[in-house]
Amino acid sequence: MLRDTFLVPILAMHLFAASAASLFLAGAAGAQSDAARTMESAGDTPSNPSATEPSHAHVPSSATLARQFESAAESLPGLLPDQLHGGHGISFECLYTGEVFSNTRGGIRTRRATQYQGLLDLIVSADFQEAGIPLPGRLFIHGQNSHGRGLTEDFVGDRQTLSNIDSFDNIMQVGEYWWEMALWDGNLTFILGKQDINNDFVVTDMATDFIQSSFGISPDVAVPTYPAQSFAAVVKAQLTKSTECKLGIWDGRPDGGNWGFSGSGVTLTVCEVKSRYEIGYDDRPGNWYLGAAYHNDDFLHPNRPVENRGNYVVYFGAEQILWRERYTDEHGDQGLGVFGQYSWSPPHIDTQHQYIGGGLVYHGWLPSRDNDTVGFGVAHAVFSDAPGQSSETAIEGFYKAEVTPSIVLQPDIQYIVAPSGRERDALVVGLRFEVVL
Repeated sequence: MLRDTFLVPILAMHLFAASAASLFLAGAAGAQSDAARTMESAGDTPSNPSATEPSHAHVPSSATLARQFESAAESLPGLLPDQLHGGHGISFECLYTGEVFSNTRGGIRTRRATQYQGLLDLIVSADFQEAGIPLPGRLFIHGQNSHGRGLTEDFVGDRQTLSNIDSFDNIMQVGEYWWEMALWDGNLTFILGKQDINNDFVVTDMATDFIQSSFGISPDVAVPTYPAQSFAAVVKAQLTKSTECKLGIWDGRPDGGNWGFSGSGVTLTVCEVKSRYEIGYDDRPGNWYLGAAYHNDDFLHPNRPVENRGNYVVYFGAEQILWRERYTDEHGDQGLGVFGQYSWSPPHIDTQHQYIGGGLVYHGWLPSRDNDTVGFGVAHAVFSDAPGQSSETAIEGFYKAEVTPSIVLQPDIQYIVAPSGRERDALVVGLRFEVVL
């Protein structure tokens, strides 16, 4: 704990130094005048396929922080002065997420089962063109520090992991660093570097405020996501105004503590198609995605000493705004939405071979609380590795309240039926807070 306390400011200093150096380069290169930048921005702009997706204006969760940086010069509302968030195409952002959870009944044990854990996300994003640097595209660096202890391993015993910031070990790492370049007005995009697969694949935007990990990405196959990202090459093609196809190849043995290379030759290949649409007289947005992944490593049979070459998973997800509040404009997101998720992998290879999840989310439920969110969801995982370990179901409810544009509080309750298929039903309650600095 004490070691991690000292490491947090050290990482912050390193990333801040990188931001300051980029600002210096921008100035030395002779940044364009405001008038010239205005003329550039008035020209053709890349298409924005996410314009019809449900959007939340309040503090983002750590799981979706990277997706908030569609524009490198865009800053989130923070507690620190704007000058410390960068400028001239360079952005520096810091998000701290902390939570206290307690296992009140069932699971492995309830004695001393109240734990605190936190996650610090530090991000530097640089748009080279806007910064006046003679390079194409943009650079993204994401540093992470976790500390404290979650409940999953020692107190509840659930496989789906009840908190999406639980790293199972205190980490201090550069979780992501990648370069992105867009061509043909943003219709073709290349991303190269250490990446989190959940930035662009298996993304259900309505589910991102849930704390239960399974709502972020299905637990069927071990994939390069927090806290174990890996190096990848990703290409995204905008086929039509509403349809996008994505292909990515990752190092198949992810380890967030290194630079993304395992040297094993093992790869994970993912392909996904996502389509957006609108329904009704008020153009309520929705989307669906369909994808498949293939992992070329060797896998042992869950119940027998038999080795299988390769593993795969197919998955599907969809979300839809069902109802908008009367006084919400066509781009607003106040109202009720629903989402669903499904994935399957071979039961003779994967111990968690099937997942189905879904939920309801209402944004702006209470009067005068337009940026608050309330949600209810169910995540069900099916196991195949031993008799009696058939399934686990997590039921979650939360209320995410915006205290200020930079601070949110989120009371959360989860009822977990048969953690790992063998433990007693567990009832977990807790409080999360998020602060944009």
